[in-house]
Amino acid sequence: MTADIWLNLPGVDPVDLDRYGVTFRAAQLCGGIRAGKAGNWIVGCWVDPPSCWNWIDDPILEDLCVFHPDRPDRFRCVYNTGVAMLGEGQLDRARWYGTPLPVYRTPLGWLQSGGGGVFPLDARAFGRSVIGTGIKL
Repeated sequence: MTADIWLNLPGVDPVDLDRYGVTFRAAQLCGGIRAGKAGNWIVGCWVDPPSCWNWIDDPILEDLCVFHPDRPDRFRCVYNTGVAMLGEGQLDRARWYGTPLPVYRTPLGWLQSGGGGVFPLDARAFGRSVIGTGIKL
C-alpha cells in the first residue's frame, strides 16, 4: 500500500527544491521527494533508496516521512512502523567500510546532503541500531 501511495503522488517542484537547497540529484539519491498538502514534503523511508545511481532490484519502502520545509524540525511518519532512520543503507555502508556516519538534525538537512548519512526518525530505535556497532558518528 505504501508504495502505491508513493508512486501516485506528484514530485516537488524543482524551483522549491532549489529554494531550500536540495539539488535535483540529491533528491533522486534520497529516493525522490513527493509533494503533499499545504506545501508538505513526503520522503520515502527506504531500506536503501533506489535511484538511477543506486539500482535496487526490489526496493523496500517501509514508511513515509512528512514535514514542511519551513519547519523541518517538525516531522511525522505516516504509518509509524518503527523505522529508525532515513538513510538506513548508509548505516550498513559505514559499518562495512569503517567510515564515519554523518547524522543530520532534520530531514531537510539529510535531503540537502543527498542522503550521505542518516536522519534519526526514532531516537530509541536509532540508538539500538548504532550502539555496539563500532560506527563513528
